[in-house]
Amino acid sequence: GSATRSRSRTGDCTSNTESEACVVAACPVACGSWDTWSSCSATCGSATRSRSRTGDCTSNTESESCDLASCPTPTVTCGEWQSWGDCTASCNGGTRMRSRGGDCTPYVESGSCNQGSCPPPAPPPPPSPTPPPPPPPSPPPSPTPQAPTPTPSLAPSPSPISTPTPPTQTARRASVVEVRFRINADFSEVATDIEGFKSDFKKDVAQASGVSEDRIVIDSVAKGSVIVNFFIKEGTASDDVSSSVASTLFKEKISTGTVDWSPSLTNVMADGAELEAMATRTMSSESLEALTSTSGMTVMLTPLDGWSPPLGCSCVLAPGITDGCAEHKSVSPPWCLADANCPDAEAGSWGEFVWCLDPSEVAASAGLDLDHGGLIPSMSAGPHYQVNVISIFALLPAFIWSFGF
Repeated sequence: GSATRSRSRTGDCTSNTESEACVVAACPVACGSWDTWSSCSATCGSATRSRSRTGDCTSNTESESCDLASCPTPTVTCGEWQSWGDCTASCNGGTRMRSRGGDCTPYVESGSCNQGSCPPPAPPPPPSPTPPPPPPPSPPPSPTPQAPTPTPSLAPSPSPISTPTPPTQTARRASVVEVRFRINADFSEVATDIEGFKSDFKKDVAQASGVSEDRIVIDSVAKGSVIVNFFIKEGTASDDVSSSVASTLFKEKISTGTVDWSPSLTNVMADGAELEAMATRTMSSESLEALTSTSGMTVMLTPLDGWSPPLGCSCVLAPGITDGCAEHKSVSPPWCLADANCPDAEAGSWGEFVWCLDPSEVAASAGLDLDHGGLIPSMSAGPHYQVNVISIFALLPAFIWSFGF
């Protein structure tokens, strides 16, 4: 607290005493009472509240959890599905789309249509028979008196109107180089950040090939080590490197180990990588534009018929991923997000996931024989359909874009 001290001296001095304030510690203040609790940080679900006090106390603030009811689940209103649009093909399989309003997803879905085989082309017509030789010329007629020729009119005669022939519609074609690239690494090394892996891989391949990133389109990432299927498309400028030259340059750098991989990919590439296949293809410009515009977009798929998670696991729903087995996010083979009790779950970009079993594996795990009429029990929590549900720009005829290696 506040205090003073003094001292004195003897002799004939102007002043024989002096005093000054003492530098001492403040006197202790008794610990005060707690103030009232503050309001909870939320009105439902998880929340906390706090209070404080004054004085020399061990702790002057404290907090505790609020005992609140769970927050209500928001209501999602879905609109009615509209009629299906036209099919993209009249035979050999096509796709069609429909949409709906409301606050639910997906807003658009596509389904298969016209799966029947196209009829065989008509045989060419038989060759025309050789025409008979022309008859001999007739003798010239005898001259006869001619009537005087009338003076021609000066008015121009109307020209005949010709009907234009409609031009033949020819589908535009584009050349691309398809590449299948195998990385000798466990799939778990990229599973925790698939989108980041795709982005860095695309950038590094473009740099190694001497092209811009927009010319590299990743089609899928598959398990089996790590297999990346991608293609290199042609450039739009006259001085752009062709896709064949770009692919050759990339192949040379892979064989000599001179690709400058990003730091995030260095460990993934530590055990090496190789080009499994490379081929030049032609495809319609419309299909190429569709593939390019949907690259990297969210593709939402309904479960594949017959595929199921392993025994003891169930598929769960998440934003952008349906609760069933499919090649979600362009990752194969089919997989789904797993429930918390799944013993085979692995860590992934979108949460714990599990690889699904195909129909023969499902039958084997259940002790059934497909060749003798055994039924395949479904392990998936969701229904099985043959319809792909995708975002508005994902009308992609993927069935015609497969690697034929």
